[in-house]
Amino acid sequence: MKQASSQMAVRIREFDWASTSIGPLAEWPVSWRNASQIIVDSGFPAALALGPDLLYLYNDAFIAVGGPDRHPLALGRPVKEVWKEIWPYLESKFRETLSTGRPTSETDFLMPLMRSGYLEETYMRFSFAVVRDDGGTPSGIFCTVTENTELVITRRQTECLRQLATLSSSAGSPAEACRLAVTVLEEQGRDLPFALLYLFDSETGRIEIAASAGLSVVPETVPQSIRLDMTSDTWRLAAVSSSGAPALIEHIATVLGPFLSRPDLVPDKAIALPVASGIPGAPFGILVAGVNPMRPAAESQAFHESVAMHLERAIGSARMKQLAEKRARELSALDRAKTLFFSNISHELRTPLTLILAPLRQVLDCPRLEPEHRELLGTARKAAGRLHRLVNSLLDFARIEAGRSDAHFQPTDLAALTADLAEMFRSVFEFAHIGLTVDCP
Repeated sequence: MKQASSQMAVRIREFDWASTSIGPLAEWPVSWRNASQIIVDSGFPAALALGPDLLYLYNDAFIAVGGPDRHPLALGRPVKEVWKEIWPYLESKFRETLSTGRPTSETDFLMPLMRSGYLEETYMRFSFAVVRDDGGTPSGIFCTVTENTELVITRRQTECLRQLATLSSSAGSPAEACRLAVTVLEEQGRDLPFALLYLFDSETGRIEIAASAGLSVVPETVPQSIRLDMTSDTWRLAAVSSSGAPALIEHIATVLGPFLSRPDLVPDKAIALPVASGIPGAPFGILVAGVNPMRPAAESQAFHESVAMHLERAIGSARMKQLAEKRARELSALDRAKTLFFSNISHELRTPLTLILAPLRQVLDCPRLEPEHRELLGTARKAAGRLHRLVNSLLDFARIEAGRSDAHFQPTDLAALTADLAEMFRSVFEFAHIGLTVDCP
């Protein structure tokens, strides 16, 4: 202790221990002085509670654990006064350690500490070991601590965002995406004491509540529907929608306090954030999230912004699914209309074609027909016959699309089919004095 020059080593040496129940430092048991030397030499947060009053000693690294409100006045005072907000828990652990001589410990234990001007949510990994006097009697507590607050909260928030992305991505509509999202947010009571999800209705130009989390019921004092042009907007939802910037809502406790699912965690502030759509002034919706009163507001806002981003992706994906389904329905209706049209037009074409083919056949059967006329009429008959077959094929195709017919493959003489098709244009070629040779072996 004499050689140590740290802040707390100097303070412990200079403290008036003679005025306390454990007497002057020089008269302490050797084990106490050794334990004190160990903690002031350590860069790891460590503290002692000595004597019947469990007077508090700590090293430099422990200052941050207790916060600036405790240091330096905590030195030499009873632990139950220094750590009064968690003394009921500490008392049971100290009693167990002193009575049994066995160490006690906790991992990532929630310890609400008054160290930043408010009751702060912290998570500690600590161990309590007995300190014995020179006679071997338990007479104090040796405490080591690691604060894992950021690690625990980050892990918790990351898992929430993972579940949010997994669950809400299966939504088939924006409303369903909101309903699925709140099933995840309901389990996030510390980071989101409550949440209200609003959706923008482009047809009515209103923002309407779609889902809520952390509330037994949504009271009537909460805005249910907001027009974007409203001047009386105490929650500033219209302003958030038009500006695309978050807004702070204060005095929430008076409005929602009695309706919170967790009455032990009542926020007084909330943040309204836009769920962006990429279109200025027309977001997908708005997220109103309660600020954790036991954590810094900036930390809550950063997490809420991440939640809003995941909602943006989930609602955007649901909108795309809706558009795809709508497009599929439109295409299906178009296909039905096309099939109906083809069916009707095919019937309309078959009648005149039949009336054309019958007279042509009768004329061609006449023996007094001139050869050149017979050739021209024969070409016309072939063309009309082919057109008749095409109309029949079109009608068959319409029946197949409508599910009223089954197609069967039939062997086809491609050479004969090609020659027949080419012969339809022979008269055109001859009229232009162009030779036409068809070679389809």
